[in-house]
Amino acid sequence: MAYSKDLKERVLRYVKEGGSKQEAAKIFDVGRSTIFKWISQGEDHVGGKPGPKGPRKIDIEGLKELVRREPDLMGKEMAEKLGAKQSTVYSWLHKLGYKLKKKR
Repeated sequence: MAYSKDLKERVLRYVKEGGSKQEAAKIFDVGRSTIFKWISQGEDHVGGKPGPKGPRKIDIEGLKELVRREPDLMGKEMAEKLGAKQSTVYSWLHKLGYKLKKKR
């Protein structure tokens, strides 16, 4: 759950002015671990937006060529050859319209 910046500031001010973390947790209905995390982040911390932490970089043309040349490769093997994460390979295969076949 995301807390507002205002709530975070009020909780930190309360603790800084001598209130205990336990009391702050009860008063502001925030978990104690959250308060400890906020304190450890320092005053200059700006929350990041949720979601993937970096771009999914991959050579798309290289992936297409690899699938054309070696269609029986496993996702892990493709990822190793392309120098990418396996999840990135699967994501791009899905975007490009490739279907994964399951063998029985």
